[in-house]
Amino acid sequence: MLATKYGIKVIGVWTDRWGHQAWAVYDTPNMEAFEAFEQEPEHLNRVPFTDTQTKIVTTVPETIAFFDKIQKETH
Repeated sequence: MLATKYGIKVIGVWTDRWGHQAWAVYDTPNMEAFEAFEQEPEHLNRVPFTDTQTKIVTTVPETIAFFDKIQKETH
């Protein structure tokens, strides 16, 4: 429910209870929305005892567009 506040779609959440790990996959409109989502008190309460890593994954067309944009900005 909190994710929808930022236009974020939860793709899925999986847990390895015995390995003490969890994975969550989100579709987010941008990193600013995801950062605001992660700064909500509900998420910050878990920080003292949770090691969190964020990995950005993009499609091939998104990756190509990203590098095209950088190339245009540097020339």
